[in-house]
Amino acid sequence: MSDVNPMAGDRRRWVMLLAGRMAAAVLGAVFLLAGLTKAQDPAAFFRDLGGFRIFPAPAAVVLAYFVPALEMVAGAAVLAARWRRAAALLLGALLVCYLLLLAVSWARELDVTCGCFGGTGTANYPLLLGQDAILLILAAFVFRGSATSVQPPPPTP
Repeated sequence: MSDVNPMAGDRRRWVMLLAGRMAAAVLGAVFLLAGLTKAQDPAAFFRDLGGFRIFPAPAAVVLAYFVPALEMVAGAAVLAARWRRAAALLLGALLVCYLLLLAVSWARELDVTCGCFGGTGTANYPLLLGQDAILLILAAFVFRGSATSVQPPPPTP
């Protein structure tokens, strides 16, 4: 007689589903907050973008309005099951861009204000790169977890 529980696989899937939803909630909250903070003062975000010395002024103006809106839409969409996978992919792409922008700026020894949450201090590159890497892992986890559907386990007698 085997002591293997046939429900163990279902429980594991439910734990993974719960973890995926929690990851999506964290990701959504972070990007909603970041987008709202930037949207409240696009001029400050424009100045932050200028500090990176990568974007021409006309592009920085467009980005100062577009990026916060994109972050808020994707942050909200990752909370909805229907759009979760696409939003996680979009947020992952944004995070890769942010990681590259930070790495290039650090390599160029630029003293920039990140602009992530409307902060005023100079960038702590290791901390920012670490935070973005963790968020990228969460986005990948949400993207991967949203690809499979989980059926509820049958009721136990």
